[in-house]
Amino acid sequence: MENNEKEKKELEYGDNELEYVIKWANYYFPSFPPDEFEVPEGHDISEYTGESMYIYRFMDRYNDRLLKANFNFKKYIENKEFDLYFKQFGIDRIKFWYLLLFIYDFSWGKCKEAFKIESIEEKIKPLNEYVEKLSKNIRYAQKVNLVLREDKKIISRIDDFDVIRFMVECTRKELKDLYSRKKDVITRQTISDSQMAYYFAQQVLSFFNIIPSIIEKRREGAKISDMEKDFIVEIMKFIKLVASFTSSSNKEYFNALMNQYKNKPITGINNFYIY
Repeated sequence: MENNEKEKKELEYGDNELEYVIKWANYYFPSFPPDEFEVPEGHDISEYTGESMYIYRFMDRYNDRLLKANFNFKKYIENKEFDLYFKQFGIDRIKFWYLLLFIYDFSWGKCKEAFKIESIEEKIKPLNEYVEKLSKNIRYAQKVNLVLREDKKIISRIDDFDVIRFMVECTRKELKDLYSRKKDVITRQTISDSQMAYYFAQQVLSFFNIIPSIIEKRREGAKISDMEKDFIVEIMKFIKLVASFTSSSNKEYFNALMNQYKNKPITGINNFYIY
């Protein structure tokens, strides 16, 4: 491609610079993936998947200046530390820039502005169980008191046994009414910066995993090379997902980050990229 080192003001489908965006989105997030059992014998499932809607969502967010990325194209182009990685991995710096914008925005929507849908029953289940228990044993629970707090500040404290008994019975009736409605509630879900760094690193690695020129440089049987770890951490330093550090190498930091969160799934629904 012509290596035009100017950031595009607007993106259009088919732009050469979007090659990596299209490749990553179509591989991991195709539209309407069919049941594998319906794929005719001798055919690959990829033949029957549609174009990822995430590509168009990214272009819209880019063109409308809604992306969460706060890093600079000029500094990215001038970053000489990246030169060796691009050369060794055989990947295009400009195409990778747009993928970087996409993956960062995708990660932010999943980690910082995600939402979670829960049933009312599940949300109030602990309270309901306690109220039921308290209702059955209220005559023996004269040492119970009710405290209303705003953060750590006590707003109200009730010690009167008869008042508490009345409130428990009222609450019990209202909770039963809520249960009968079978409604869902939507809550905001956000996670720590370090867990977002973990998620972001996973997404970059997922791109590396579909690039033959990167895979072929790994040791036999290895899922990632030390150079890939080093590059991913350098990217996260550049975009300020992690701070620069001197106490450990990039490889040690990467390994520690992956181990810290490997058993902590990120379950929120992506607020930016949903069908």
